Amino acid sequence: MLRPKLIISGCIFVALLLAGGVAMASAPRHGNHNKLTAQDIIIKTTHAYAALSSYSDKGTAVAKMRGMNGGASFTMRTTFSIHLQRPQLYRIHWSQRLFDGMTGGGAVWSDGKGSFVVMNVDGHEVKKKYSDGQLALAAGAGVSNGASSTIPEIFFGHKKLGDVLDSTNATLRQQKDQALHGVDCYVVSWHTHPAAGHGKQPELASSGTTVTLWIDKKNFLIRQVRMVIQAGHGVPHVSDAEIKKDLAQLHEPATPAAVATLRRELKKASKMRLKGSITFTETHGKIVLDKNLPSADFSNH
Repeated sequence: MLRPKLIISGCIFVALLLAGGVAMASAPRHGNHNKLTAQDIIIKTTHAYAALSSYSDKGTAVAKMRGMNGGASFTMRTTFSIHLQRPQLYRIHWSQRLFDGMTGGGAVWSDGKGSFVVMNVDGHEVKKKYSDGQLALAAGAGVSNGASSTIPEIFFGHKKLGDVLDSTNATLRQQKDQALHGVDCYVVSWHTHPAAGHGKQPELASSGTTVTLWIDKKNFLIRQVRMVIQAGHGVPHVSDAEIKKDLAQLHEPATPAAVATLRRELKKASKMRLKGSITFTETHGKIVLDKNLPSADFSNH
């Protein structure tokens, strides 16, 4: 039973990659004329992370999966800590309650001498070294329930929030301001429009994903991310050019054999269509900014 559940868990990360961006259309202003638009907030958030010299926090990531492929609903909870410092020092540690009483955890770190990922499932540990710090963060994204991806990739500029403004498959909206654990926040969301499937692959139709950000009004940092992924997601068609681009970003040779291998894996993944829904909530607290973090914060311990 473990393997199917881990596959479903891995689909969370796939779904994050499919979440998409938001349109350039201006969001309407609400209330007084000095209020920021949703676009203003996203841009200020991007700039806020870019201006930091270091960042650390503690948080939780909760994935609630309901009726996945006809199975029972279940919840996976991850607690994590994040330490980031420029130019390329980081450590993200997490622990999890998995399935059937199992526990798990791991860490991703870069200490200036190398980048590493270690994963532990019920006492079985696997460690791998990466030549590229970005690759290590990406490798830990799925197993950490997003902890090594969301904030670290924005902080280091691997993922630019401003890029979502250039997409045309969703619309950015500003919701009513909310207090989150006593912190006054802007609330910005977007919904990716359903995809109708590609060509001869109608089974890849998607019923859409809604992403919501709670952004601290004082410093424009993200306090919470929520993604609601509805039934009907598949793997969309990807061109050879897009596959080659992805291989290049991973510093892998874009040979015909490599493209063919990825194409086969995508074909297999397309048959794993999700039925049900996932609500993924990542919350960040105890945020500390611009401190000179000690070297011990970036080693595995």
